[in-house]
Amino acid sequence: MGNATAHGEDRAAGPAREDTALLQGLAICARCGRRMTVRYHTRRSVQVPDYQCMNRCIQDGGQRCQNVPGGVVDETIASLLFDTLTPQIPQPLVVAVVGLVEAAGADL
Repeated sequence: MGNATAHGEDRAAGPAREDTALLQGLAICARCGRRMTVRYHTRRSVQVPDYQCMNRCIQDGGQRCQNVPGGVVDETIASLLFDTLTPQIPQPLVVAVVGLVEAAGADL
């Protein structure tokens, strides 16, 4: 079941291209293997994502499988991605990107 679900028809669509969640359209529920949706809420004037598996709610009116706070997940993914790619990127570009990220953080 898990393997069939992981490679099912709903995997044909790619990630969404809007909003701030890094795993929007990519996160898969660890319990049922279905694609998770993103729900946004505002925390301290910043829009924060939560990843939710709503499959059971939609299919049979049951409870959702799980809700994962997206802020921590996105920070971890961004950190892993940055740590992985940094050795491959020329140093001047790294300095420029860090400056842009810090400037964007100051604007939030």
